[in-house]
Amino acid sequence: MTGARVRIEDFKGQIPKRSDRLISTSQAQIARNIRLTSGSIEGMRNWGLLHNFNDITIQKAYRLPDPEQVSQELWVGFNSPLINLYPGPLLNDVYDRYYKFGEGRPQYNTLERLRNGDPYYWLGVPLPVLPGTLGAAGGTAPDEERFYVYTLVSEFQEEGQPSIPVSAIGKEDGIWTLSNMDTSVPNPDEQPILFKNIYRTVAGFTTAEFFFVAQIPIENPAYADSAPSDVIARNNILESTDWAPPPLGLENAVVMPNGFFLAWEGRNIHFSETYRPCAWPAAYDLSTQYEVIGAGVFGQSAGIVTAGHPYFATGTAPENTTLTKHNSAEPGLSPLSIVSLSYGVLYASQNGLSLLNETGVIPSTQDIITKDEWLNDYSPNTLKAAQYEDQWLGFYTENKGISINPGDEQEAFIEFDSFNRVDMIQTDERTGEVYVLRSGAVYLWDDSMRERVAYQWKSKEFYFQKPCNLGAAVIDMCSIADVIKDIENVAIAAREYNTERIKTRLHPIGSSAMGSSYVQEMPAPFDLVPQNRLAIGGSPLIDL
Repeated sequence: MTGARVRIEDFKGQIPKRSDRLISTSQAQIARNIRLTSGSIEGMRNWGLLHNFNDITIQKAYRLPDPEQVSQELWVGFNSPLINLYPGPLLNDVYDRYYKFGEGRPQYNTLERLRNGDPYYWLGVPLPVLPGTLGAAGGTAPDEERFYVYTLVSEFQEEGQPSIPVSAIGKEDGIWTLSNMDTSVPNPDEQPILFKNIYRTVAGFTTAEFFFVAQIPIENPAYADSAPSDVIARNNILESTDWAPPPLGLENAVVMPNGFFLAWEGRNIHFSETYRPCAWPAAYDLSTQYEVIGAGVFGQSAGIVTAGHPYFATGTAPENTTLTKHNSAEPGLSPLSIVSLSYGVLYASQNGLSLLNETGVIPSTQDIITKDEWLNDYSPNTLKAAQYEDQWLGFYTENKGISINPGDEQEAFIEFDSFNRVDMIQTDERTGEVYVLRSGAVYLWDDSMRERVAYQWKSKEFYFQKPCNLGAAVIDMCSIADVIKDIENVAIAAREYNTERIKTRLHPIGSSAMGSSYVQEMPAPFDLVPQNRLAIGGSPLIDL
């Protein structure tokens, strides 16, 4: 057969669902440990060590910038991969507070306390236990009835719900004394309550508003109020009537774009007040039909993954957030598989990766992989994943992973098996970098300063009308200057490679006729150069 040739110029990822004979010329039977963004083959690089906790129990890690010590980063680690640590959605937070979810009762801490190794505080401000006692004495003005309440206030001026109102009748210009108030809180080491705010009503208002009177130390059991009503009426009105602490059983949470948390326990969805993570009004609560597995955020919305139908939550504030239940039953199989991307939330379901956004829930990998392949080969119940550029990157065993980009045929599906023991994988939202945790150490995924790992790209099966021997093959490679900077070492390595190549006689690929049972595997040429293109014809040597 004259002029037979195979030419591959644009390298793409796998489509496991398709037969090895029916995939396109550019698609792969095997695409492993490689990047294909540009259409050429580049081996993934090894991990680079970022930080070592020297504690093998660490399963999740966060790098916190320190504005006061720019050259020193603070690393915080946790022994559960489900724990999330969020910078506070607060306006002008001088304390640099961080909020922790996923380990029982929600907690928070300041950057300074984290730097000092101080423990976390419980999130929320407790309700006063004692209502107080009110009495009025003295004065010459007409009698009036007043109501008083007080709230507890934290070290950070976080305010809780008011006490039960108490009332008395007395003279407007008399001295009104509120006594028998709380002077401490249970577990003061976990709740930094330092103050009390006192409020009262003002006669003449048609609504029973409570106006701010004074702030006093929590140790003070009483306060005597003699301020004129016209002065008090110009003060702030009590806002914290519904600001309850978060429910104790919250399982986890995500941060919504407009400064509030969306959290869940069982089938219940809870919201914090906007820019007030300590306040969780019960009036905002919503509920799903099935147990919540987890959630992700995109745009102004959240995709909520459940044990049944997924939900779509949208709203610019907690009070106007609504839930939409999608008709398709696509239950989530692993909370750690949930990844937020620009176009929606991807998560592992029984049918593959499902995409949840405002249009519904879509089995986004249905054209890439079959349900049986997904369930049998990739253990979706064990998947832990992260956002890698605009791809979903996940590991289903300690050393086997996949990356999926449903919207890009170039890198639709790539496998990984050259990395040893992945305990956890996560994305740094500040930098977009991917971290890998292994044995208590944090590594940078695909570190540009590290060597390339062993990689493989295997083409489709090519069939000809007649038996045919292909006389020669050539692999065109990109410049190796970006891999080895020392030009002398490059030349030596290239000469060694060429010498070994010349020793081998020219022969048909694999020393057997095409069409036989033998299929040639062409591994990467050591760690010398990334393999860029594979074309038939041309020199097999590396230029010096």
